[in-house]
Parts: sequence; structure tokens; C-alpha cells
Amino acid sequence: ERQKYVGRVRAAMNDLEKDKDFLNRFDHELEDFEMNLTKTLDVYLEYLRSFVSMIQSDSSLLISTYQKNLLEQEWNFIKTTCPHISGGQARAASTFCQIATGMMISIGDFLRMGSDDIVKNMYDVSDDNDNKDDVTR
Repeated sequence: ERQKYVGRVRAAMNDLEKDKDFLNRFDHELEDFEMNLTKTLDVYLEYLRSFVSMIQSDSSLLISTYQKNLLEQEWNFIKTTCPHISGGQARAASTFCQIATGMMISIGDFLRMGSDDIVKNMYDVSDDNDNKDDVTR
């Protein structure tokens, strides 16, 4: 899209040699704009990663409806915005992979703790049954 836009600006110039200074400034300002877009995207993605991490650590639910809806909304926004930012799709994909990795780790921790609780309760119930058997004998 950048090339299409630059091509249209150049096509609108009457005399490329005469407007060379303008075109140089234009190219420089366009590069600055793209750099600022990339920085803004990086800040946004870092905020999103931090926010999801905060919600995930404070939530008693494994994956709440709020988290699911939030991630779906953000993913839809990213899918429509990032193709217009140089390197945006790769940055967004990396961030969402990191978020998904964090979620998978949390799910694993949840399952591990849950299975530990089940095994502990199983032994507690077994000990209680043994104690009842000893009392009834």
C-alpha cells in the first residue's frame, strides 16, 4: 500500500526534478510516520500482553468469558490493522503466540494442581475409610 500511495503522489507531481525537495521531505516524513506506527503497535501489543497476563493471574476462572471475548475482539482488530503496518503481522502473531503460550502454561498448572488435589483427597478418603474399619473391628 505504501508503494501505491507513493506512486500516486509522484504521479501528481508536475515536474519531478522541480519538486525533488518536496519528494525528499515527503519520503522522510512517510518513513517517520511508519516508524511511529510501528512503535505505537509495539506499545499496544505490550499493553495487551500485560493486561491479559494480569487478568489471567487474578482470575479464579481458568478462561473466563470476558477473557475469551477480549482476545477475540483484539484479534479482530489486529487482523484488520496490522496488514497496514510494516512488520505488523509478524509482531502481532508473535504477541498472540506468547499470550497463547501463557494460557497453555496456566491451563497446565491448573490441571496439575487439580490432579494433585484429587490424589490428595483420594488418599484422605482412603485413610478415613481405614480408620472407620479399625473402629468397627
